Formats: sequence, structure tokens, C-alpha cells
Amino acid sequence: MQKDLSRFILEGSLNTVFGTVIGGAFLVAFALALGATDAHIGLLTAMPALLNLVQIIGSYLISLVGSAKRVCLVASGIFRLIWLCILLMPMFILSDPGTGAVVLIAFIAAASLFSSLSGIAWMSWITPTVPESIRGRFFGHRNMVGSFVGMIIGLVAGRFIDFWQNTYPEGSQMILGYSLLFGFGILFGVAGWVVLTRISDPHSTK
Repeated sequence: MQKDLSRFILEGSLNTVFGTVIGGAFLVAFALALGATDAHIGLLTAMPALLNLVQIIGSYLISLVGSAKRVCLVASGIFRLIWLCILLMPMFILSDPGTGAVVLIAFIAAASLFSSLSGIAWMSWITPTVPESIRGRFFGHRNMVGSFVGMIIGLVAGRFIDFWQNTYPEGSQMILGYSLLFGFGILFGVAGWVVLTRISDPHSTK
């Protein structure tokens, strides 16, 4: 059990790096570089919250599959594949302002769907795994480590984007900086996914 708990903390740190560099200001700036309007940005930022409603379906899916781990791994794996498509977008969408933003919104909608599914599956998987007597302390420690990692990575990623935009202030090369940042994040996301595969699933019913 101790190994599983340590791996959950490691997975949290790795995926915090992933989540930090693909979200927030970096995602908004990427969308603007693709020609997004204010309406596009509003829809883009609202999408994850809207797709959280799919968690109701996620609970049913977990009971149907019989393994929260299996649902989590499949959904989070697809989520990472969608982000691989997003980082490749500048190679195919270099003109026609607005088109890139619409495609990005479609990808984010799909990514948010699978993120919500993996989130509810992850919670269903980890909660019974952590003994109730240490549950509060464990999640507090995991969140503290993740917050520290996220703060450091956010600062480093911001400095990288500043450097890249000063070096390549316009055109496709400027947008490429975001793809490189997303690629860096995906590497950590894949590493976090691999760590998840090594955690036991004692509550599987199938």
C-alpha cells in the first residue's frame, strides 16, 4: 500500500506539470495566436466546467466496466492523445484567422470530456485505497507537493514563452513556442500516466 500511495503523490506532481503548461494563460495565449475572438475565449474557458456534467455518465461507466483504474487509464490516455493533436495544430493551421480557434475549441471540448471521465474514475479509485485514518493528511501532502511543483513550473514556462516571443515576435514561429511548451507538458503527462499503470487496483470487480 505504501508504494501505491507514494506513486499517487509522484503521479500528482507529474500531472501538475502537465496541467500547468497546457492550461490557464498559456492556453488562452495560444488561442489568441490562432486568431481567437473574445467569444472564442469565453467558450474555451467555460468548456471544462460545462463538460464536468459528464461525471454522471462516468459513475455509470465505472460500474459497467467494474474497474475505476481501467476507466481512468483509458480516459486519461485519450486525453493526452487529444493534446498531442493540439500541439500539432500550428503545422496545419497557419492562416484563415478564426479557423484555428474553432478547431482548438473542438479539441478542448473532447479533451474536457475525457478529463472529466478520468477525474471521477481517479477519485473512485484512490479514495478507497487511502486508509481513512490518514486520508486528510495524505491529500493535504499531495496537494502541497503539487502546488509547489505547479508554482515552479508556471514561472519557468512563463519565462520560456517571454524568451520565445522576444526571439520570434510574430508568425508561425511564435506559435511554435506554445507547441514546444505543450510538448514538454505532454512528456510529463505520459510519465504520470505510466506511474498510474503501476498502481494496484484492489477494488476491480471484473
